[in-house]
Amino acid sequence: MSKGFIPNHFIDEVLGRVDIIEIVNQRVPLKKMGNSFKACCPFHQEKTPSFMVNQSKQLYHCFGCGAKGNVITFLMEYEKLEFVEAIEFLAHHEGMVIPYERRSNISPEAERKTQTTLTALNEANLFFQRELKKPDHQKARDYLQKRDLTAEDIERFNIGFAPDSWNALLTTLKSKGANEQMLEEAGLIIPAQNKPNHFYDRFRDRVMFPIRNRKGETIAFGGRIIGDGEPKYLNSPETPVFHKGKELYGLYELRRDVRNYNEILVVEGYMDVVMMSHFGIQNVVATLGTAMSNTQVSNLFRYTHSIVFCFDGDNAGQNAAYKAMENALPVLHSEKEIRFLFLPDNHDPDSYLKAHGREAFNQLVQNALPLSEYLFNHFENKYSLETIEGRSQLLSDMGTLINSMPDIPLRDLLRAELGKKTNVTRNILNKHVERGRVINQRLPQNNQNQGKNLVERGIVLLLNNLQLVQTIHNYEFLLDSDEKGAKVLYQLITTVLDHPEIKTTAQLLGKFQDKPWIQYVESLSVLDHMLEESLHQTEFEDALRRLSQRADPRKQILAKFAKGLTLTSEELKLLNNKN
Repeated sequence: MSKGFIPNHFIDEVLGRVDIIEIVNQRVPLKKMGNSFKACCPFHQEKTPSFMVNQSKQLYHCFGCGAKGNVITFLMEYEKLEFVEAIEFLAHHEGMVIPYERRSNISPEAERKTQTTLTALNEANLFFQRELKKPDHQKARDYLQKRDLTAEDIERFNIGFAPDSWNALLTTLKSKGANEQMLEEAGLIIPAQNKPNHFYDRFRDRVMFPIRNRKGETIAFGGRIIGDGEPKYLNSPETPVFHKGKELYGLYELRRDVRNYNEILVVEGYMDVVMMSHFGIQNVVATLGTAMSNTQVSNLFRYTHSIVFCFDGDNAGQNAAYKAMENALPVLHSEKEIRFLFLPDNHDPDSYLKAHGREAFNQLVQNALPLSEYLFNHFENKYSLETIEGRSQLLSDMGTLINSMPDIPLRDLLRAELGKKTNVTRNILNKHVERGRVINQRLPQNNQNQGKNLVERGIVLLLNNLQLVQTIHNYEFLLDSDEKGAKVLYQLITTVLDHPEIKTTAQLLGKFQDKPWIQYVESLSVLDHMLEESLHQTEFEDALRRLSQRADPRKQILAKFAKGLTLTSEELKLLNNKN
């Protein structure tokens, strides 16, 4: 159970005290180069160093793969830690005591209920493991042996057995102090029909697979029936601690046992995960009886840059793959990729590995279809490009999917390829597929191009020198400006002014990790402004002055009036001018 909530001010203190150079250098040897430090990137294979760590900003950036962030994100990516785990590590490293707080929206009663639920689920897990070892449950062990599972496989996944009894688990847990309400909320028992206050065990005569969260706490179960009966597989219901659309089976074991997982396979069931682990393929997780959600995709992308959806080649597998793709597109980033592997007919991962071996399976993974190829194959098999109607449907369906994507290069390339496939004019393509925004990767170097990039120029200058805000007075107009990114610049300025404890760019950006525009700003934070330090202030003030001149003057006057400042006769005249 969580120790509590770590307040934001403490996270700021950690970022202010820790030196990213020290933390990174302990794991990746750095060489000083000018004002930065350089190394070969630890997040992708390269021979020429392109991984830069800036001490003054307390940020890192790889110009090869695009990895970037602060010391917290570095630990999360390199050590595969959760956010809270990274904070706890850094606090311990600096000898700081974390002032855990209880979230204000979670009552003590809710916290107690969560703890009792987790305790009940853990006791159930131990119960099922004990039952599997009992002499009278040989048939369960025979089943696992028939599936070629070893004692190591069983131990790794805590596999157990639910006896063929109406109330064996209920009786055992009640003897340990649990009550029916608690066990029902945990999804372990079911009320009997037509018998008030009577309950029976949910899982009976099934091989049990505990579903664990990323901390290793048992939060639910999956059960595979032995012999005939329906359903063949049974999962726990949704509970206060278990949400099927958020959790993934095998993620805890993967994080615990696998050091490098640049690629994670997603399969359809927990037995697939166990059997692939048996064959030495441990970078695998499974969905839990539902379609792959964008939350699950986002969670996986925190640990890897590549996801391979590995499904059966039948209609059910094809449908699962399409749904996974549909939910993955909105959370796909430029440095991430998804691919698709469909097993030959009548094969699942277990049967294919047994028939052809690990090397053959790994070859299938290497040849998995890239997203672009899968996407066009799917629709070209569905619609005929020989007819106007077919091209029309392709344009409509694929256009909807592309429009759901973030503004990344792959989006633009898919859009361009769709235009070629459907052979439509630019105007028609524009009607169905929105054009992405292009972010300049270099700041303009001449006055001719500066006008349209003033906001970005202001952001980059500020991120390179937080002290620039101390001498400016006119920036409120940004809040009402129609310039793209102006409100972001306003938030950055006001945050630096309101929080004098912020000393580094990493601390500033840490305030906005939940904002949809944070990746855009992070991409600007690594740009070089190409200016001498003595010119920073002049350029920053000049950018704001130019933006102010382009802003609606009436809005600026109203803002001045709202502050109680005296208006000039020209300002009054302009304010009263309805034209």
